[in-house]
Amino acid sequence: MFKISVDTKNKFLIYNLVKKHFSLSKKSLAIFKNRLIYERLIPKEFSFMKKSKDLRIFKEIEHENMHLFDEGWNIFKNYFNNAEEKFTYGEYKSNIKVYNKNNYKIQKYILKRLLESPEYFVSLIVNFKRVEEGLPNTLNILKDPEYFWNETGEHKTNFKDIDFSYIYNIYMPDDDRIKLSFRKKEFSSLPIVSFYIDKKDIYKYIDIDLFKKKIEKIYERIGRNKMPNTGMFLVASLNFADWFLCSTSESWDSCLNLESEHQGAFYLGIPGLIGDKSRIMFYLTNGTEKEYRGIKSYKMIARTWGILDLKDRRTSLNIIRPYPSDMNLPEIITSNFAKEFEGTNIYPCKNINKSRYSFEALYFSIKKHYLKLMCNIYNDRCSVSIEKRNTEKKGERVRYVNGCGISDILIHDGDIKHGDFEFFNTEDGLSGIIEHDSTASDYFNDYGFEDYENYDENYDEDEEAI
Repeated sequence: MFKISVDTKNKFLIYNLVKKHFSLSKKSLAIFKNRLIYERLIPKEFSFMKKSKDLRIFKEIEHENMHLFDEGWNIFKNYFNNAEEKFTYGEYKSNIKVYNKNNYKIQKYILKRLLESPEYFVSLIVNFKRVEEGLPNTLNILKDPEYFWNETGEHKTNFKDIDFSYIYNIYMPDDDRIKLSFRKKEFSSLPIVSFYIDKKDIYKYIDIDLFKKKIEKIYERIGRNKMPNTGMFLVASLNFADWFLCSTSESWDSCLNLESEHQGAFYLGIPGLIGDKSRIMFYLTNGTEKEYRGIKSYKMIARTWGILDLKDRRTSLNIIRPYPSDMNLPEIITSNFAKEFEGTNIYPCKNINKSRYSFEALYFSIKKHYLKLMCNIYNDRCSVSIEKRNTEKKGERVRYVNGCGISDILIHDGDIKHGDFEFFNTEDGLSGIIEHDSTASDYFNDYGFEDYENYDENYDEDEEAI
C-alpha cells in the first residue's frame, strides 16, 4: 500500500494536469479540486470505504479461487482438456505433467501424446474445431489434399468440387478408423463428403508441423493472459488516482487510456466521474506498482465499475465495463465483499445484444444518486461516454431512468442531449497535448454549436439528492 504522502502527491499531480490540459470551466474546475483534494463525497452505501485513508480496500484472493479469473486457464482448458486428457489447474499453474513417473513441461507432453495416440490427436482437432468454429484456415491442416483424396479409396465426387481447406467434422466411429468430412464448394444434394482412414494413417495425412505451429500460437495467447505466480488482490477503490489511470500503463487498452489514439479522446471526460456518487471501481492486482507522469497506482490485471441502481425500490450494484475481459469479476466481488454490501444485490452486466460491446451493456432501472454535472469551457458535459440515455433531471443534476446504458450522458449548453458526438479530435493522446503545451479546447469540434451560454452562472454546488 502506498504511503499517504504518495496519495496526496497524486491528487495535486492529477489536479495540475486537469487544470492545464483538460479545459474544464472555471466553476467545474473548482468543484473538481474540492472533491479531489478536500471533500470526496461518499454515499452511505460505500461508507465502509472510509475505513481506508486512501479509499482502497484490499482483499487477498484465496489460491483455490484463482482459476475463476485466470483467463489463460480458460483458453488452455478450452483447447487442451478433452475426452482423452483433463489437466488440473495445479498442473497448468506449475506447467508440469507427471506421465509414466516422468515430469514433462505441459506443451512438450501435449506434443508427445499427439504423436503417440491417434485418439488424443483426434480429440485435440475436435477441440480446435469447436473453439475456432467459423474462423478462417483454423483446420487447414492436410499435408496434401489431392494425395489424401487419391489414397482414401472410391469417391462420389470430383476432387475440385471439395473444399479441403477446412475439416468439417472428424471423429472415430470405431476403435480402428477415423472419419473425416469436408464440405462441397457448391451446394448440392450431398453437400458433405466423408472419407474413412485407418487411425494410424492420421500422421500420414495431417501436417504435424502445421498443427504444432497452431499449438505454439495458442500458447502465446495463454502466456499473455496467464495469472502470475504471485499473491492476488481484489481492490475496491474510490481513489481517484486509480480512476484516472484506469486504463493507462497497462498491457491492455481502452478508450480511457490517457494515451489513447481514439480521436474522440474520451479520457478527457474522466474528471467528470468524480461527481458520480453511484460509482465505485474494482480491480485485480498482484500489487505491482505503475506510474504515469509521477502519478502512482497499481497494475490492473482486470478492472470494472460498480454502479448503484434502484431495482424494485431495492438498492443494487450493477457490475459494468470489465476490461480487458470479464474474468468472473461479478462472482469474485460478490464473494469477497458480501459483508460490505450486505442487503445490496450485485448484478453482472447483461448481454442485451450481439454487438462487440454486448458483454458490457446492461439495463438500469433508476440510478441511485443524482450526478453532479461538470462541463468544459464550451459548456458541454465532461463525460467518458456520449451514448443514448433516458434521464431524469433535477435542477442541474441528472440520473438515469429505465434505460440501457453503461456510462454517462451528454450535456450541451446546460441541457440534456442525446446523440453520437465526438467533441475532441486528437489522436496524439494526452502526451501529445502536453508536449504541444496545449489544452483540450485546442482540439474541440463545435459541430456548428455557436451559442454558448454561461453555465457557470447557474451551477449549484448543493449536494446531490438521493
